[in-house]
Amino acid sequence: SATAIGDTKITYDIDASVGHFYEAATEEDNWRGEYIINVKRPFNLGEYLTLTPSGIFRQDVYLTGEARYLLGGKMDLKASYESNVSATLSYSYNKSVGPTPFNFDYIAPLTNTVSGKLTLKPSEKVKLDLSTNYNFVTENFGNLVAKVEYKPKDDWKMNFSSSYNLNTKEWTKKINSTLDLQLSEDWRIKYKGVVDLDDFKLTNSVVGITRDLHCREITINYKQATKSFWVEFYIKAFPTEKITIGGE
Repeated sequence: SATAIGDTKITYDIDASVGHFYEAATEEDNWRGEYIINVKRPFNLGEYLTLTPSGIFRQDVYLTGEARYLLGGKMDLKASYESNVSATLSYSYNKSVGPTPFNFDYIAPLTNTVSGKLTLKPSEKVKLDLSTNYNFVTENFGNLVAKVEYKPKDDWKMNFSSSYNLNTKEWTKKINSTLDLQLSEDWRIKYKGVVDLDDFKLTNSVVGITRDLHCREITINYKQATKSFWVEFYIKAFPTEKITIGGE
């Protein structure tokens, strides 16, 4: 958690880790040490407006001798009215120097972007998000993404999203969907997939049906892309440890 520096309202947090990684694509087997320092300080510019500048310093070192540094800053301007409407405008600039032997933790040498997000909550059950960004390095817009979150009741959650390419001025005609439905005290179903409106079909679907056995749970999953089933079993006292039978 963040730590305050006296009465300055400046907060910081430091994360450090050491890990061993193997990457099949590059056949790289290596150790990485990493620490990240984050600092921020919010300023209230009025009843509805907040400005939050923040900074980050990151260093990665690898057992084979490579070292990488990242230094960056971000400015967030957020306007909100009660809990119904909020808008955020962010500017981010990061610069990194040094190599990594892996692909998975690659960081672009320069990040220079501005992003915006508008959130509307017309009711307790519905939330609408609209977001996009602009990359000053590539001189391209990110997709304009619209998201809808619907909670018809406390233990039901539905998310739908779609995107519009601002560079080509084309809609993807795809709707990403996730459902998390508690059907009863003992049964729960989760779904994730894409509705392709060009062909009017479901793609990349993953369905999971869970049976709650009080101190333990068992889930049967199906993945459309590989037409495969697998079963997951875990004890609630050890939620991060699970037994998987079958191929994902």
